[in-house]
Amino acid sequence: MMRSALTQIPVKQPCLLRVVSYIDTMNLSGKHRKTLQAVFAEPVRANVKWTDVEHLLRALGAEITEGRGSRIRIHLQGVRAVFHRPHPQPDMGKGALKSMRHFLEQVGVKLEAGDHVES
Repeated sequence: MMRSALTQIPVKQPCLLRVVSYIDTMNLSGKHRKTLQAVFAEPVRANVKWTDVEHLLRALGAEITEGRGSRIRIHLQGVRAVFHRPHPQPDMGKGALKSMRHFLEQVGVKLEAGDHVES
């Protein structure tokens, strides 16, 4: 088998994302879609506001209740999770954002290459 002396150099292209879920994501507002894209962005972002994520969860149908201190209990599609509301800063940490991404994947919300989600 002959190999070419030329090699292909990968070119970075804009990431095209598609929402894949059994949860109705078609009725999400533009703001909610931007937040969803931020949650699944690579590399993990450090500037995602907790209130934006909380509003996204409510739009997806999550039941959110207050726990002790800064704890927030989330119930969505039969999956429960507890998160810590960030304070005094409004932004979620990278670890919390990864956990939120994992939670959303558990309930069936994923982003895959293919379709474009407006940023």
